[in-house]
Order: sequence, then structure tokens, then C-alpha cells
Amino acid sequence: MVENMAYFRDDSGRDHYPFGTSQLDSVRQHARLQPADTFRVPIEAEMSHACDVGTPLVLVDSDIESKRVFFLAASHMAKVLASRHLAISKAANSSQLRYEPMRGLVLRFLSGPHEGGEFVLGNEKLLELRGAEPDGDALGVKTARLALHGIEECKTESNKAAALLRWRDGRETIVPFDTVVRLATRAEV
Repeated sequence: MVENMAYFRDDSGRDHYPFGTSQLDSVRQHARLQPADTFRVPIEAEMSHACDVGTPLVLVDSDIESKRVFFLAASHMAKVLASRHLAISKAANSSQLRYEPMRGLVLRFLSGPHEGGEFVLGNEKLLELRGAEPDGDALGVKTARLALHGIEECKTESNKAAALLRWRDGRETIVPFDTVVRLATRAEV
């Protein structure tokens, strides 16, 4: 979290807050961030001039505070993103599961053998998995949207990643991710 134009420092070294005292700490606490996740960028004439003329920060000659803060923030962000990417890549078949009314069940793999792959089970296929007649909308279109109540990731009894489909009539269907991939791949052909 970056508080830009947080303060300026006069020639005597005293800090001034032209926009009022900083609220960064209270916002940080509310957002449940660590102090290391926050940065205060001062107002500095050299940085303002560099921005006005389009000079990239890396080309600014002087060792101004805002340049140091931006580099610290960028370095911190790179480390946080790298650690999150590592955590995702360590998770077997890390995935993202959602329902889109116009498309159906969408499964995207963030890591594992299908990394980057997106597999879609259309609404009619979802209704076949439910094992019931599809509900029709106002136009008589068969759609799972009216019958599907919720969707979430779960595990099968054999500890395989799966989608738990909750239907409005109270029934539940568990579909292993490998079945989603197989059915979605078959539907594309």
C-alpha cells in the first residue's frame, strides 16, 4: 500500500503534511497488512519535475527519497508475488473454479499438468450430470443457471480435486476435475 504525496521535508529537515496527518497506519491495520507492506512517498521538487518532463525514475540522477521508496516498494512487490507464485506452483493442480451463466462451469488450472488450461462444461452438460430435466427460463431456453444453487471446490472420497454442484432442489453432484477435463475436451471435438 502506497501513500503518495504523504509529506514534504523543508530545508531544516522538518516534515510537513499538506493534506493532513497520515492515515496510512489505520488503513493498513483495517486492511490487515503488515507494516512492511506500506510505503510513504514524499512530495519532492526533483521527482515532480522528472514526472512533468517524462523522465523515467531510473534516470533521475539524484538520490531523492521518493526514488528510494519506489524501488523499495517494487522490490517488496516482486518478492510477495514470487512467494505467492511459488505457493501456487507447489499446490498440486491449483485451480480456479467458477460458474458463468452464459458458458457453464469454468475450470482453469493455475498449475500442474493442465497449467493455463481452461475447460468449460456447458449448461446442458451440467444438467445431464444433475440427472434431471432442465429448467426453462422465460424464453424456454434450457439452462443450468435456474437449477444451480452454488458451486465450490471439494475433494472426492479418494482425495481427488472436484467440483461440488449444489442444486436448488437440494441435491448435490460431485464432479472430479479430471472428469470435467475429459467431458469438456470431448465437447470441443
